Amino acid sequence: MFRQRALSAIIGLPVLFGLIYLDGYPWAHGLPLLAVVVAVSLFGADEFRRMIENRGFQPPADMARMMGVLPPLFLYFYRYNYNNSVLLVLTFAVVVAVLVIALALISDIVRRMAPPPKPQEATQNRSAGKRKEAEKPPEPQPRWGTLGALADFFVMAIGATYVGGLMSFLIFLRRIDDGIAPPWGIWPVALLIVAVWIADTAAFAGGKLLDGPKLWPRVSPGKTIIGTVSGMVACAVVFLIAAAAGVFGGAFSIGLGAAAGIGALLGVAGLGGDLTESAVKRWTGVKDSGTAFPGHGGVLDRFDSLLWAAPVFFLVLRSMQG
Repeated sequence: MFRQRALSAIIGLPVLFGLIYLDGYPWAHGLPLLAVVVAVSLFGADEFRRMIENRGFQPPADMARMMGVLPPLFLYFYRYNYNNSVLLVLTFAVVVAVLVIALALISDIVRRMAPPPKPQEATQNRSAGKRKEAEKPPEPQPRWGTLGALADFFVMAIGATYVGGLMSFLIFLRRIDDGIAPPWGIWPVALLIVAVWIADTAAFAGGKLLDGPKLWPRVSPGKTIIGTVSGMVACAVVFLIAAAAGVFGGAFSIGLGAAAGIGALLGVAGLGGDLTESAVKRWTGVKDSGTAFPGHGGVLDRFDSLLWAAPVFFLVLRSMQG
């Protein structure tokens, strides 16, 4: 397990930070980070769709994916100086996504308005010397009628907005500090990802090595109190080191104690994102949200802490700007 986690980090982190670094240049127009957020939102929404299928919901796959990418595409235009080409391309992408969602919902309603299929009768072999032909178990049927389609639509919309909307705060963080020369304006995003990744690793290692009482076994059976505290302390230490190295500056100049406090707060926020995803997994009866990252699970398993930590960090920095 640990070897798989390390291998995923060795491969994935350079690619992730390479894209974030490129995003720091004005000529990139914020597209590298947008690509990361859109990819996570798309695959995360699809993982959410597959999880809620265990609870009887069956939203169309195309509709679920497009729901995931809409929030970052919309929010990309928030306080950003884009050029006409970028505006044209992303507007086209938004229009296509909306059309796909609308057509998927309409076709889903039409399909469910048809009479439900009758149960298949068992076919018997009429030959005396042969066994009965094995019948495949019937596939689960979706809720029939317009209300069933709308219920699936709204549940999927909540999950997709949760993933795509909260991930979009990375885009906001990228644009919060214009007073530093390119490409180093990406420091809030890079610092947050480093802190959350180290906190997750420290929580995993602390829980495995030291064990101890469980934090909330009903929601997250593997999470221990010691591991949770280890993650929060690690996040605080990362921010303490960042402040000592002069990462915070200008309008964000703070002391070491305040930096450590912000780090601890983000550790708590990351825990909230982790527990929220764990609650969804317990509700839907799955162990991992997917298999995209060996040793970690799915996209939601890897980025769940960021979903809460990113908006909290953004709000903290905005409050420091006055």
